[in-house]
Amino acid sequence: MTKLRFCLSFLCVLVLVAGALAQVQNGQFTGTVTDPSGAAIANAKVTVTNVGTNLSVTSTTNSAGLYTAKELPVGTYKIKVEAPGFKTGSNTDLVLNAGSIQRADFKMQLGQAREVVEVSGEVSAVNTEDSKLANIVDSTQVANLPLNGRNIYDLIQMAPGAVNVRGVVSENGANTVVNGLRENFNGFLINGSSNKGLSGGAVNQPIEDTVQEFQQLTLNMSAQYGNSAGSSTNIVTKAGTNSFHGSGWEFNRNDYFDANNFFNNHTDTPRQALRFNQFGGTFGGPILKDKLFFFLSYQDSRFRESAPPTTVTVESPQFRQAVISALPSSTAALLYGNFPATITGTPHTLEDGSVVDLNSYLSNEFGGSGLTDAAHYLCPDTVGTPLIAARMQSLLGVTAADVAALSSPTFTAAGPCSSIPGLQAGTFPRTGVPLLYDTVAI
Repeated sequence: MTKLRFCLSFLCVLVLVAGALAQVQNGQFTGTVTDPSGAAIANAKVTVTNVGTNLSVTSTTNSAGLYTAKELPVGTYKIKVEAPGFKTGSNTDLVLNAGSIQRADFKMQLGQAREVVEVSGEVSAVNTEDSKLANIVDSTQVANLPLNGRNIYDLIQMAPGAVNVRGVVSENGANTVVNGLRENFNGFLINGSSNKGLSGGAVNQPIEDTVQEFQQLTLNMSAQYGNSAGSSTNIVTKAGTNSFHGSGWEFNRNDYFDANNFFNNHTDTPRQALRFNQFGGTFGGPILKDKLFFFLSYQDSRFRESAPPTTVTVESPQFRQAVISALPSSTAALLYGNFPATITGTPHTLEDGSVVDLNSYLSNEFGGSGLTDAAHYLCPDTVGTPLIAARMQSLLGVTAADVAALSSPTFTAAGPCSSIPGLQAGTFPRTGVPLLYDTVAI
Protein backbone atom coordinates (compact mmCIF):
# COMPACT_ATOMS: atom_id res chain seq x y z
CA MET A 1 0.00 0.00 0.00
CA THR A 2 2.90 2.35 0.88
CA LYS A 3 4.60 1.62 -2.46
CA LEU A 4 1.34 2.30 -4.30
CA ARG A 5 0.95 5.66 -2.57
CA PHE A 6 4.56 6.58 -3.41
CA CYS A 7 4.08 5.68 -7.07
CA LEU A 8 0.86 7.67 -7.28
CA SER A 9 2.52 10.68 -5.59
CA PHE A 10 5.52 10.48 -7.93
CA LEU A 11 3.23 10.24 -10.96
CA CYS A 12 1.29 13.31 -9.80
CA VAL A 13 4.54 15.28 -9.44
CA LEU A 14 5.59 14.33 -12.97
CA VAL A 15 2.22 15.36 -14.36
CA LEU A 16 2.32 18.71 -12.55
CA VAL A 17 5.90 19.40 -13.67
CA ALA A 18 5.10 18.48 -17.28
CA GLY A 19 2.02 20.70 -17.14
CA ALA A 20 4.02 23.65 -15.79
CA LEU A 21 6.69 23.28 -18.48
CA ALA A 22 4.03 23.09 -21.19
CA GLN A 23 2.46 26.33 -19.94
CA VAL A 24 5.84 28.07 -20.15
CA GLN A 25 6.95 26.65 -23.49
CA ASN A 26 3.63 26.49 -25.36
CA GLY A 27 0.75 28.88 -25.98
CA GLN A 28 -2.97 28.71 -26.64
CA PHE A 29 -5.69 30.25 -28.78
CA THR A 30 -9.05 31.27 -27.43
CA GLY A 31 -11.99 33.34 -28.65
CA THR A 32 -15.69 33.43 -29.34
CA VAL A 33 -17.69 32.51 -32.43
CA THR A 34 -20.79 34.63 -33.04
CA ASP A 35 -23.38 35.21 -35.77
CA PRO A 36 -23.91 38.59 -37.54
CA SER A 37 -26.12 39.80 -34.69
CA GLY A 38 -23.51 38.97 -32.06
CA ALA A 39 -25.29 35.89 -30.68
CA ALA A 40 -23.08 32.98 -29.66
CA ILE A 41 -22.83 29.98 -31.98
CA ALA A 42 -22.61 26.73 -30.04
CA ASN A 43 -21.03 23.49 -31.29
CA ALA A 44 -19.06 25.22 -34.05
CA LYS A 45 -16.04 23.22 -35.15
CA VAL A 46 -12.73 25.09 -34.73
CA THR A 47 -9.58 23.63 -36.32
CA VAL A 48 -6.18 25.12 -35.40
CA THR A 49 -3.34 24.10 -37.75
CA ASN A 50 0.41 24.76 -37.47
CA VAL A 51 1.54 25.99 -40.89
CA GLY A 52 5.05 24.54 -40.58
CA THR A 53 4.33 21.04 -39.27
CA ASN A 54 0.64 20.60 -40.22
CA LEU A 55 -0.17 19.79 -36.58
CA SER A 56 -3.96 20.17 -36.16
CA VAL A 57 -6.00 20.55 -32.98
CA THR A 58 -9.79 20.53 -33.10
CA SER A 59 -12.06 22.21 -30.58
CA THR A 60 -15.81 22.83 -30.28
CA THR A 61 -17.44 25.99 -29.02
CA ASN A 62 -19.54 25.77 -25.86
CA SER A 63 -22.97 27.26 -25.25
CA ALA A 64 -21.39 30.72 -24.91
CA GLY A 65 -19.63 30.34 -28.27
CA LEU A 66 -16.21 30.08 -26.58
CA TYR A 67 -13.43 27.82 -27.87
CA THR A 68 -9.95 27.05 -26.51
CA ALA A 69 -7.01 25.26 -28.14
CA LYS A 70 -4.30 24.59 -25.55
CA GLU A 71 -0.65 23.46 -25.41
CA LEU A 72 0.30 24.57 -28.90
CA PRO A 73 3.98 24.87 -29.86
CA VAL A 74 5.32 28.27 -30.81
CA GLY A 75 4.82 29.02 -34.48
CA THR A 76 2.51 30.37 -37.18
CA TYR A 77 -1.04 29.03 -37.29
CA LYS A 78 -4.23 28.99 -39.35
CA ILE A 79 -7.65 28.76 -37.66
CA LYS A 80 -10.71 27.50 -39.53
CA VAL A 81 -14.27 27.68 -38.11
CA GLU A 82 -17.21 25.69 -39.51
CA ALA A 83 -20.87 25.83 -38.45
CA PRO A 84 -24.09 24.70 -40.24
CA GLY A 85 -25.78 27.57 -42.12
CA PHE A 86 -22.70 29.78 -42.07
CA LYS A 87 -19.80 30.42 -44.42
CA THR A 88 -16.52 28.86 -43.31
CA GLY A 89 -14.36 31.38 -41.45
CA SER A 90 -10.57 31.34 -41.79
CA ASN A 91 -7.85 33.36 -40.10
CA THR A 92 -4.28 32.84 -41.33
CA ASP A 93 -0.76 33.94 -40.38
CA LEU A 94 -1.47 33.96 -36.65
CA VAL A 95 1.77 34.02 -34.64
CA LEU A 96 1.66 32.22 -31.30
CA ASN A 97 4.26 33.03 -28.65
CA ALA A 98 5.47 30.96 -25.72
CA GLY A 99 3.34 31.08 -22.59
CA SER A 100 0.85 33.43 -24.25
CA ILE A 101 -2.92 33.30 -24.72
CA GLN A 102 -3.78 34.65 -28.16
CA ARG A 103 -7.39 35.73 -28.66
CA ALA A 104 -8.93 35.32 -32.13
CA ASP A 105 -12.69 35.95 -32.39
CA PHE A 106 -14.88 35.02 -35.37
CA LYS A 107 -18.04 36.73 -36.58
CA MET A 108 -19.63 34.25 -38.98
CA GLN A 109 -21.59 35.21 -42.06
CA LEU A 110 -24.73 33.46 -43.31
CA GLY A 111 -24.17 31.25 -46.32
CA GLN A 112 -23.01 27.88 -47.57
CA ALA A 113 -20.19 26.08 -45.77
CA ARG A 114 -18.29 25.74 -49.06
CA GLU A 115 -17.94 29.50 -49.14
CA VAL A 116 -14.90 30.75 -47.23
CA VAL A 117 -14.37 34.12 -45.63
CA GLU A 118 -10.64 34.51 -45.04
CA VAL A 119 -8.76 37.13 -43.04
CA SER A 120 -5.05 37.29 -42.22
CA GLY A 121 -3.44 37.95 -38.86
CA GLU A 122 -6.56 39.32 -37.23
CA VAL A 123 -6.21 38.96 -33.45
CA SER A 124 -6.94 41.09 -30.43
CA ALA A 125 -4.42 43.93 -30.24
CA VAL A 126 -4.59 44.02 -26.44
CA ASN A 127 -3.91 41.02 -24.20
CA THR A 128 -7.03 40.66 -22.06
CA GLU A 129 -6.31 37.15 -20.79
CA ASP A 130 -3.52 37.88 -18.27
CA SER A 131 -1.69 40.88 -16.79
CA LYS A 132 1.96 39.88 -17.17
CA LEU A 133 4.38 42.27 -18.88
CA ALA A 134 6.50 40.60 -21.54
CA ASN A 135 9.02 41.67 -24.14
CA ILE A 136 9.13 39.31 -27.15
CA VAL A 137 11.85 39.18 -29.82
CA ASP A 138 11.08 36.88 -32.75
CA SER A 139 13.55 34.97 -34.93
CA THR A 140 13.65 37.69 -37.61
CA GLN A 141 14.64 40.31 -35.06
CA VAL A 142 17.16 37.94 -33.47
CA ALA A 143 18.80 37.43 -36.88
CA ASN A 144 18.99 41.16 -37.64
CA LEU A 145 19.79 42.80 -34.30
CA PRO A 146 23.53 43.32 -33.66
CA LEU A 147 24.79 41.07 -30.85
CA ASN A 148 28.44 41.45 -29.94
CA GLY A 149 29.84 37.93 -29.53
CA ARG A 150 26.49 36.45 -30.63
CA ASN A 151 25.33 36.34 -26.99
CA ILE A 152 21.54 35.98 -27.16
CA TYR A 153 21.18 37.07 -23.54
CA ASP A 154 22.29 40.61 -24.42
CA LEU A 155 18.70 41.07 -25.63
CA ILE A 156 17.62 41.28 -21.98
CA GLN A 157 18.84 44.87 -22.02
CA MET A 158 16.19 45.83 -24.59
CA ALA A 159 13.37 45.53 -22.05
CA PRO A 160 12.07 48.56 -20.14
CA GLY A 161 13.66 48.74 -16.70
CA ALA A 162 16.78 46.80 -17.74
CA VAL A 163 20.18 48.37 -16.99
CA ASN A 164 23.63 47.18 -18.09
CA VAL A 165 25.82 46.75 -14.99
CA ARG A 166 28.91 45.28 -16.64
CA GLY A 167 31.94 46.30 -14.59
CA VAL A 168 29.74 47.58 -11.75
CA VAL A 169 28.11 44.43 -10.36
CA SER A 170 30.01 41.14 -10.35
CA GLU A 171 27.10 38.71 -9.90
CA ASN A 172 25.90 36.18 -12.46
CA GLY A 173 22.87 37.29 -14.44
CA ALA A 174 23.77 38.45 -17.99
CA ASN A 175 25.32 41.70 -16.66
CA THR A 176 21.83 43.18 -16.30
CA VAL A 177 19.71 44.52 -13.46
CA VAL A 178 15.97 44.51 -14.17
CA ASN A 179 13.54 46.72 -12.24
CA GLY A 180 16.18 47.42 -9.60
CA LEU A 181 16.48 43.80 -8.43
CA ARG A 182 19.83 42.09 -8.01
CA GLU A 183 21.50 40.67 -11.09
CA ASN A 184 21.43 37.06 -9.89
CA PHE A 185 17.66 37.32 -9.31
CA ASN A 186 17.11 36.96 -13.08
CA GLY A 187 15.64 33.65 -14.27
CA PHE A 188 16.58 31.69 -17.39
CA LEU A 189 14.59 29.00 -19.22
CA ILE A 190 15.12 27.07 -22.46
CA ASN A 191 11.97 25.51 -23.89
CA GLY A 192 10.39 25.80 -20.44
CA SER A 193 13.22 23.98 -18.61
CA SER A 194 15.43 25.77 -16.10
CA ASN A 195 18.74 27.08 -17.45
CA LYS A 196 19.77 28.89 -14.26
CA GLY A 197 22.86 27.97 -12.26
CA LEU A 198 23.00 27.65 -8.48
CA SER A 199 24.82 31.00 -8.24
CA GLY A 200 22.55 32.70 -10.75
CA GLY A 201 23.16 33.29 -14.44
CA ALA A 202 22.53 31.09 -17.44
CA VAL A 203 24.18 27.65 -17.56
CA ASN A 204 23.98 27.27 -21.33
CA GLN A 205 24.13 30.00 -23.99
CA PRO A 206 22.13 28.86 -27.04
CA ILE A 207 23.45 29.51 -30.53
CA GLU A 208 21.80 32.67 -31.85
CA ASP A 209 20.53 31.04 -35.07
CA THR A 210 18.70 28.31 -33.15
CA VAL A 211 16.43 30.77 -31.31
CA GLN A 212 12.85 30.86 -32.56
CA GLU A 213 11.66 33.27 -29.88
CA PHE A 214 13.20 35.26 -27.05
CA GLN A 215 10.62 36.09 -24.40
CA GLN A 216 11.39 38.16 -21.33
CA LEU A 217 8.85 38.55 -18.54
CA THR A 218 9.42 41.50 -16.23
CA LEU A 219 6.31 41.91 -14.05
CA ASN A 220 3.21 40.03 -12.88
CA MET A 221 4.50 36.59 -13.85
CA SER A 222 2.38 33.59 -12.89
CA ALA A 223 3.38 30.96 -10.34
CA GLN A 224 5.50 28.78 -12.65
CA TYR A 225 8.08 31.60 -12.83
CA GLY A 226 8.19 32.04 -9.05
CA ASN A 227 11.83 31.08 -8.43
CA SER A 228 13.20 34.36 -9.85
CA ALA A 229 12.19 37.76 -8.53
CA GLY A 230 13.78 39.70 -11.41
CA SER A 231 13.01 39.12 -15.05
CA SER A 232 12.45 35.60 -16.42
CA THR A 233 13.88 34.91 -19.86
CA ASN A 234 12.39 32.00 -21.78
CA ILE A 235 14.09 30.99 -25.02
CA VAL A 236 12.23 28.74 -27.45
CA THR A 237 14.47 26.97 -29.94
CA LYS A 238 13.68 26.28 -33.57
CA ALA A 239 12.35 22.91 -34.73
CA GLY A 240 12.11 21.04 -38.00
CA THR A 241 9.13 21.52 -40.30
CA ASN A 242 7.74 19.84 -43.41
CA SER A 243 10.22 21.74 -45.57
CA PHE A 244 14.00 21.59 -45.35
CA HIS A 245 15.56 24.82 -44.14
CA GLY A 246 18.86 25.97 -42.69
CA SER A 247 21.40 28.74 -42.37
CA GLY A 248 25.15 29.26 -42.35
CA TRP A 249 27.41 32.01 -41.06
CA GLU A 250 31.01 33.10 -40.84
CA PHE A 251 32.26 36.10 -38.87
CA ASN A 252 35.85 37.12 -39.49
CA ARG A 253 38.41 39.54 -38.11
CA ASN A 254 41.90 39.62 -39.60
CA ASP A 255 44.85 41.98 -39.25
CA TYR A 256 45.07 42.10 -43.06
CA PHE A 257 41.95 44.28 -42.98
CA ASP A 258 43.11 46.44 -40.04
CA ALA A 259 45.35 49.47 -39.79
CA ASN A 260 48.17 49.56 -37.27
CA ASN A 261 47.38 51.53 -34.13
CA PHE A 262 48.87 54.91 -33.27
CA PHE A 263 51.19 53.69 -30.49
CA ASN A 264 52.68 50.90 -32.62
CA ASN A 265 53.35 53.37 -35.41
CA HIS A 266 54.97 55.76 -32.93
CA THR A 267 57.47 53.07 -31.83
CA ASP A 268 57.86 51.52 -35.30
CA THR A 269 56.28 48.31 -34.04
CA PRO A 270 54.71 46.31 -36.88
CA ARG A 271 51.02 45.44 -36.94
CA GLN A 272 50.40 42.36 -34.80
CA ALA A 273 48.68 39.19 -35.96
CA LEU A 274 44.96 38.80 -35.28
CA ARG A 275 42.88 35.88 -36.56
CA PHE A 276 39.28 35.49 -35.40
CA ASN A 277 36.78 33.19 -37.09
CA GLN A 278 33.34 32.28 -35.75
CA PHE A 279 31.36 29.96 -37.97
CA GLY A 280 28.54 27.44 -37.98
CA GLY A 281 25.23 26.44 -39.45
CA THR A 282 21.77 24.97 -38.84
CA PHE A 283 19.70 22.47 -40.78
CA GLY A 284 16.22 21.08 -40.15
CA GLY A 285 13.44 19.25 -41.92
CA PRO A 286 11.07 16.27 -41.88
CA ILE A 287 11.93 12.65 -41.10
CA LEU A 288 8.30 11.55 -41.51
CA LYS A 289 6.16 14.30 -43.00
CA ASP A 290 3.57 15.67 -40.56
CA LYS A 291 4.89 13.27 -37.89
CA LEU A 292 8.60 13.46 -37.06
CA PHE A 293 11.13 16.26 -37.57
CA PHE A 294 14.79 17.06 -36.88
CA PHE A 295 16.85 20.21 -36.33
CA LEU A 296 20.65 20.35 -36.05
CA SER A 297 23.01 23.20 -35.21
CA TYR A 298 26.77 23.73 -34.90
CA GLN A 299 28.99 26.68 -33.97
CA ASP A 300 32.71 26.99 -33.36
CA SER A 301 35.35 29.69 -32.95
CA ARG A 302 39.03 30.07 -33.83
CA PHE A 303 40.97 32.92 -32.22
CA ARG A 304 44.69 33.68 -32.46
CA GLU A 305 46.48 36.90 -31.65
CA SER A 306 49.95 38.11 -30.73
CA ALA A 307 51.13 40.89 -28.45
CA PRO A 308 53.79 43.41 -29.51
CA PRO A 309 57.40 42.28 -28.92
CA THR A 310 58.28 42.98 -25.28
CA THR A 311 61.66 43.15 -23.55
CA VAL A 312 61.76 40.70 -20.65
CA THR A 313 64.40 39.44 -18.21
CA VAL A 314 64.85 35.67 -18.02
CA GLU A 315 67.27 33.15 -16.55
CA SER A 316 70.54 32.81 -18.45
CA PRO A 317 71.25 29.71 -20.58
CA GLN A 318 74.08 28.82 -18.15
CA PHE A 319 71.71 28.84 -15.17
CA ARG A 320 69.11 26.81 -17.05
CA GLN A 321 71.71 24.17 -17.90
CA ALA A 322 72.95 24.13 -14.30
CA VAL A 323 69.42 23.45 -13.03
CA ILE A 324 68.95 20.64 -15.57
CA SER A 325 72.25 19.04 -14.45
CA ALA A 326 71.72 19.43 -10.70
CA LEU A 327 67.98 18.73 -10.55
CA PRO A 328 67.09 16.61 -13.62
CA SER A 329 63.75 15.40 -12.21
CA SER A 330 62.50 18.83 -11.10
CA THR A 331 59.69 20.84 -12.69
CA ALA A 332 62.17 23.63 -13.40
CA ALA A 333 64.37 21.24 -15.40
CA LEU A 334 61.34 20.09 -17.39
CA LEU A 335 60.36 23.69 -18.25
CA TYR A 336 63.90 24.84 -19.03
CA GLY A 337 64.58 21.82 -21.23
CA ASN A 338 61.39 22.01 -23.26
CA PHE A 339 60.72 25.75 -23.44
CA PRO A 340 63.95 27.62 -24.14
CA ALA A 341 63.87 31.32 -24.95
CA THR A 342 63.12 31.95 -28.64
CA ILE A 343 65.74 34.69 -28.69
CA THR A 344 68.72 34.12 -26.37
CA GLY A 345 69.35 37.82 -25.76
CA THR A 346 72.23 39.47 -23.91
CA PRO A 347 73.42 39.42 -20.27
CA HIS A 348 71.50 41.73 -17.94
CA THR A 349 73.74 44.42 -16.44
CA LEU A 350 73.64 46.73 -13.44
CA GLU A 351 74.04 50.52 -13.61
CA ASP A 352 77.83 50.22 -13.38
CA GLY A 353 77.85 47.94 -16.44
CA SER A 354 78.67 44.73 -14.57
CA VAL A 355 76.69 41.58 -15.29
CA VAL A 356 74.28 40.19 -12.71
CA ASP A 357 75.87 37.02 -11.30
CA LEU A 358 74.53 34.99 -8.39
CA ASN A 359 76.21 37.06 -5.66
CA SER A 360 75.08 40.40 -7.05
CA TYR A 361 71.60 38.95 -7.63
CA LEU A 362 71.29 38.01 -3.96
CA SER A 363 72.91 41.13 -2.55
CA ASN A 364 70.62 43.38 -4.62
CA GLU A 365 67.57 41.29 -3.54
CA PHE A 366 66.35 40.70 -7.09
CA GLY A 367 64.52 37.59 -5.91
CA GLY A 368 62.37 39.42 -3.36
CA SER A 369 62.81 36.66 -0.75
CA GLY A 370 64.73 38.83 1.70
CA LEU A 371 67.69 36.38 1.74
CA THR A 372 70.88 38.26 0.85
CA ASP A 373 73.53 35.54 0.54
CA ALA A 374 73.90 31.95 -0.64
CA ALA A 375 74.34 30.53 2.87
CA HIS A 376 70.74 31.31 3.78
CA TYR A 377 69.53 29.20 0.84
CA LEU A 378 71.57 26.24 2.08
CA CYS A 379 70.02 26.12 5.58
CA PRO A 380 66.72 24.24 6.13
CA ASP A 381 65.83 26.65 8.95
CA THR A 382 65.69 29.66 6.62
CA VAL A 383 64.30 28.12 3.38
CA GLY A 384 61.59 26.12 5.16
CA THR A 385 62.34 22.45 4.47
CA PRO A 386 65.39 20.14 4.23
CA LEU A 387 64.29 19.19 0.68
CA ILE A 388 64.63 22.73 -0.67
CA ALA A 389 67.93 23.20 1.18
CA ALA A 390 69.33 19.96 -0.28
CA ARG A 391 68.40 21.02 -3.81
CA MET A 392 69.98 24.43 -3.38
CA GLN A 393 73.14 22.72 -2.04
CA SER A 394 73.31 20.58 -5.20
CA LEU A 395 72.83 23.64 -7.43
CA LEU A 396 75.01 26.22 -5.63
CA GLY A 397 77.47 23.95 -3.83
CA VAL A 398 78.73 24.38 -0.25
CA THR A 399 81.99 26.19 0.46
CA ALA A 400 84.07 26.49 3.63
CA ALA A 401 82.79 30.07 4.00
CA ASP A 402 79.22 28.76 3.93
CA VAL A 403 79.96 26.20 6.65
CA ALA A 404 81.56 28.91 8.81
CA ALA A 405 78.58 31.21 8.29
CA LEU A 406 76.03 28.49 9.03
CA SER A 407 77.76 27.49 12.29
CA SER A 408 78.07 31.08 13.50
CA PRO A 409 76.10 31.76 16.73
CA THR A 410 74.61 34.85 15.09
CA PHE A 411 73.67 33.26 11.75
CA THR A 412 69.95 33.47 12.51
CA ALA A 413 67.91 35.04 15.26
CA ALA A 414 67.43 31.56 16.74
CA GLY A 415 71.12 30.70 16.57
CA PRO A 416 73.32 28.67 14.18
CA CYS A 417 71.81 26.47 11.45
CA SER A 418 70.51 23.24 12.95
CA SER A 419 71.70 21.10 10.03
CA ILE A 420 75.03 22.15 8.51
CA PRO A 421 75.81 20.49 5.15
CA GLY A 422 79.24 19.21 4.21
CA LEU A 423 81.46 20.72 1.56
CA GLN A 424 80.39 19.97 -2.01
CA ALA A 425 80.68 21.35 -5.53
CA GLY A 426 77.68 22.94 -7.23
CA THR A 427 76.70 23.18 -10.88
CA PHE A 428 76.40 26.99 -11.07
CA PRO A 429 79.26 29.41 -10.17
CA ARG A 430 78.49 32.24 -7.83
CA THR A 431 80.63 34.86 -9.58
CA GLY A 432 81.60 35.73 -13.13
CA VAL A 433 78.74 33.87 -14.87
CA PRO A 434 75.57 35.81 -15.81
CA LEU A 435 72.43 34.73 -13.98
CA LEU A 436 70.00 36.89 -15.99
CA TYR A 437 69.61 37.72 -19.68
CA ASP A 438 67.58 40.41 -21.43
CA THR A 439 65.59 39.03 -24.35
CA VAL A 440 62.47 39.73 -26.41
CA ALA A 441 59.17 37.88 -25.94
CA ILE A 442 57.29 37.45 -29.24
